[in-house]
Amino acid sequence: MNGSEKYSLIADVLRSQHHAIDYMTDDQLQDYVELMSIFLKTNDPIHQESSLATMKVIVKNSMK
Repeated sequence: MNGSEKYSLIADVLRSQHHAIDYMTDDQLQDYVELMSIFLKTNDPIHQESSLATMKVIVKNSMK
């Protein structure tokens, strides 16, 4: 996945998950942003997938 594709995907993720940001604790938000950074910096598909999956978990937990 090239840089442009990564940014496009992360933009789609943010569009679908933006509603949860207001409900995240400071720690959750910090972790969420760090995971975005990891996703954008790595070329390892396993790290990319795990970053996206963990972001989804944070969103799910913040909505409880």
